[in-house]
Amino acid sequence: MIPLYAPYQTLGSQPHWEPLRVLFVCGTNAAWSIMAEALLRRDGGRRFLPMSAGIDPAPAVDPMTLDQLASAGLRSDWCFTKSILTVREDSMLRLDFICSAMDLEEIGLAGDWPGHPAIVHWNVPDPMEYLGRTSGRRSHFRAAFTALAKRIDLLTSLPQGKVLELRRSLAV
Repeated sequence: MIPLYAPYQTLGSQPHWEPLRVLFVCGTNAAWSIMAEALLRRDGGRRFLPMSAGIDPAPAVDPMTLDQLASAGLRSDWCFTKSILTVREDSMLRLDFICSAMDLEEIGLAGDWPGHPAIVHWNVPDPMEYLGRTSGRRSHFRAAFTALAKRIDLLTSLPQGKVLELRRSLAV
């Protein structure tokens, strides 16, 4: 069995790390979590395996999310909404981090995850919660995207050992 926090193989003196599985969770999986997943897909390289889900998934990804991804030069052909229950019920999926737009403990979803991941609440508002005019919605999508990009940049700039330390210290 491979230890959870060890390199999965060593070639010469260079360790090769198993990618860390990161789940982004928001209410509908139509904006916040999709944007975070797209950013980590782009910036995380082979170090991270990002995915996203929603508490109550929308029928489709919001068109403004797709516009925001396109304006940042990010692909969106992989985007579709999915339920957090689908991810949680997959006993073969070991998660390392869950980054959420809401407090999962408050809604009863903090415990009993495969892999006992570190759960963090990123205090970045979900633009789907803004119900105003189109121009206002666009600015909320841009603001969320910018804030998520900064957090993803911080995560991906950490050396792998520091990311693993963080995971160990926050694991449930």
